[in-house]
Amino acid sequence: MADSENSVSERMRADWNQRAREDAHYYVAFGGRDQDEEGFDATAADVLPCLEFELKRFSKSGNRRSWRALEIGCGPGRLMKPLSRYFGEIHGVDVSDEMIRIAAFRTRTYMPPTAPVSPNLRTTPSNSFIRTRFSSTSPAGT
Repeated sequence: MADSENSVSERMRADWNQRAREDAHYYVAFGGRDQDEEGFDATAADVLPCLEFELKRFSKSGNRRSWRALEIGCGPGRLMKPLSRYFGEIHGVDVSDEMIRIAAFRTRTYMPPTAPVSPNLRTTPSNSFIRTRFSSTSPAGT
């Protein structure tokens, strides 16, 4: 990576790490400052129907619990819990180490240990993913 690209990446990481430390829920979902977990999870309600609609395009046969998903820009893991009912594994990546730390903590009770949350795509398995845009910071379908 060129020096200027490295510099931009590091500034972006530092910026999102600061946002995560300040109020991760607010910067991801804009539902309000200092949201509790229940309120934050509720902010996914407008995105989930769009993602669930897209899942209908895939075959209904077979074992969906064997499916794996990759959420790019997972932030603090807002979409991972509701989507875990459709996938056996969901892998999350984010530019922010702090967001990854929060996501790992939030998902510890329902994500299997084989589904890491990672700041680096190179550390996540790259085969057999459902390639759908699972970005919690952009509208579905864009």
